[in-house]
Amino acid sequence: MRQFSHETPERGVTEISRALDMDAAGVHRYLRALEADGFIERNPETRRYSLGLALVELANVRLAQTRLVDVAKPHLAWLLRETGETVQLSILDRDSVFYVDILESPQPIRVASKIGDRSPLHFTAAGKLFLAFFADARQEEILSRPLEGPTPNSVMDPDRLRAELTEIRQRGISIDDEGFISYLRAVAAPVRDGSGNMIAAVAIGGPTPRVSMQVLDTFATCLEQATKRISGELGYIGQ
Repeated sequence: MRQFSHETPERGVTEISRALDMDAAGVHRYLRALEADGFIERNPETRRYSLGLALVELANVRLAQTRLVDVAKPHLAWLLRETGETVQLSILDRDSVFYVDILESPQPIRVASKIGDRSPLHFTAAGKLFLAFFADARQEEILSRPLEGPTPNSVMDPDRLRAELTEIRQRGISIDDEGFISYLRAVAAPVRDGSGNMIAAVAIGGPTPRVSMQVLDTFATCLEQATKRISGELGYIGQ
């Protein structure tokens, strides 16, 4: 794809194969595969190739992530000061939660995670939040898979999980009560863009001896305030 530029927006198979010192048939296979996903477009008249709009979509996703982290950072810091527990900002990447920013608790015993880590949808507070706001067909496709729980508190019955996801969607808040890691409780709330779509989740979590369900309720109040501010700065004007 780096063979395309402002000077040479269109290139043929032979040109690319010579530039890369590759077999023309192999280059053609690569181009056809990229074309199928929209990363490359073929001009039917010249039979030459150019970059496709799918690259623009990916670039916009990356730019949105960068802006998301920048906008969220001060609000995550406020949450850390208010709660004293680890705060995580995550996005959905395929069928897992992907952490893009983390502010760790100063406590010696705390949630241990790092930027770039992933976690499952079914059992984490942020994951269940994403799952709750999926379209019905996609949600059902995921719930039809075997649900293997990592702790005794993991909900592995699809019907129970469906009921929980309905409640999460109504409340706008998701709770993990030792469903992912024993002795860990967490709460998550959604971040929305200007169109009202959920684009990220903010979660606060800590060890159960310190984070009772009552404490988690106070965290949820702070969390709702912070995520509303973040969403507002991203253009969301809903309630």
